[in-house]
Amino acid sequence: MKHSVEFIGMQPGDVKKTFADIKHSQEKLNYTPTTKIAEGIPKFVKWYQTYS
Repeated sequence: MKHSVEFIGMQPGDVKKTFADIKHSQEKLNYTPTTKIAEGIPKFVKWYQTYS
């Protein structure tokens, strides 16, 4: 299946920068991520391509 992409400008609610802080999740849920960004992004892209 072939998809087309239309790039548009920033939309209401879009953010240019975030300061993600998982401290609360670590404390309350004992959560610690195990996947590095450099590994996770390609995995997500591969999953997304097979899903869509």
